[in-house]
Amino acid sequence: MRLLVSIPCYNESATLEEVVTSIPKDLDYVDKIDILVVDDGSSDGSSAIAERLNVFLISHRKNYGVGRAFQSAQEWFLSHDYDILVTIDADLQFDPMDIPKLIQPIVDNKFDFVSGSRFFASKPLNMPNSKYLGNKLVSRLVGLITGRKISDVSCGFRAFNRASINSLQIHSDFTYTQECFLDLSRKKIDICEIPISVKYFLDRESRVAASLFVYGKKVLQILFYTLKDYYPFKLFSILSLVFFIPGVAFASFFVYMFITSGKFSGYLFSGFLGAYFLSISLFLFCFGMLADTLVNSRR
Repeated sequence: MRLLVSIPCYNESATLEEVVTSIPKDLDYVDKIDILVVDDGSSDGSSAIAERLNVFLISHRKNYGVGRAFQSAQEWFLSHDYDILVTIDADLQFDPMDIPKLIQPIVDNKFDFVSGSRFFASKPLNMPNSKYLGNKLVSRLVGLITGRKISDVSCGFRAFNRASINSLQIHSDFTYTQECFLDLSRKKIDICEIPISVKYFLDRESRVAASLFVYGKKVLQILFYTLKDYYPFKLFSILSLVFFIPGVAFASFFVYMFITSGKFSGYLFSGFLGAYFLSISLFLFCFGMLADTLVNSRR
């Protein structure tokens, strides 16, 4: 069994070497362990450190995002005949010694995709409240979409077997973490989470997004486009409901006033609004059914 450990890297020269050297070099059930550093346009000499450490290296000409870095690792994995892919950040946030625990469910042939969870117990020490609550909210949204109970959809420490990597299609350059759950759940891949240790540093600046607002906006875009492509009936049912509720309210008011007063005059506007919103709601619902049929045919 061959294991590839992929380390996406963007200006992580201060910690990259320690992460690489901390990765286990020998595991009883793994014949070969290789390390791949994906330098996503660093300007601090991270590539030079990777070259000196004699690991495999992919260098992007500019900073595309963690999603593109994962896609590069995915292509490398598939073209070099590996069995398991592990992704781990280059900032010392995760402990490389958790890798055996992370891949054990795959080795035991119980699951295809194993994701680390930072939130099995409580909020990690030094993690900002806004980031913690944002992660929990996105995890809840993805859980509702996929029908799974997911505690942490944003963790970058995870393991994949070859079947899951073959099935996985990532479209976003920005990030890949949430899209993995959405895409693989749709394809009935066996998924589990396990608790992992994590460290947060008070002076740490995010390499993924400049602010929580930008991160949230990007993640919502990914969720929307994934819903559109993989779960169109859910998406258009939600949109249909948005128009259905005011439509029923206006229509009910119109009917009530007609019954109590016995006349239409003065309430026609409410009736027209009710009919208008209900028509849009019906159109979106029918469109969602048609789109879902097309998606199933494509699958």
